[in-house]
Amino acid sequence: MQCRHAGDSWMALFGHKASSLGEACRQALVAAQQIDERSAVLTERLARELDFDADLSIGVHAGPVVAGVIGDLETRRLSAVGDAVRATGLLQAFAHQHGARFVISRTAADATGIDGVAFDWCAVNGGTEGAGAPMLCAALPARDLAFALPHPP
Repeated sequence: MQCRHAGDSWMALFGHKASSLGEACRQALVAAQQIDERSAVLTERLARELDFDADLSIGVHAGPVVAGVIGDLETRRLSAVGDAVRATGLLQAFAHQHGARFVISRTAADATGIDGVAFDWCAVNGGTEGAGAPMLCAALPARDLAFALPHPP
């Protein structure tokens, strides 16, 4: 996993050491669940002590990116570009706008083998999949991920 910070958002890239797209997506979902669990105490404390809403929204998508380290010798950072990066940002914004903690794209759900039949899929404004089809996503609590994730083959 590689992380990058931009404004009040973080992006984590999975897959550069994964054996398959499904494995990379499962790693991302496990990380999302762990982030949710570990941030709960901090979020509650910030709200109670500082009246600060540390709203956390996570978007997970799958797809190719071009990633690399850019910068000079003193200020190097990992950067990634591509449709998957843009789509993930749209998912995170969708989650935030709809008060969801966690949103997964149909592409990422399919790659993990999650049975998405029970999910309430909806289109994301501005998001497209291959051949220009609308990008579909579903929201669910991150704590439910452990039950939704199939065991790897």
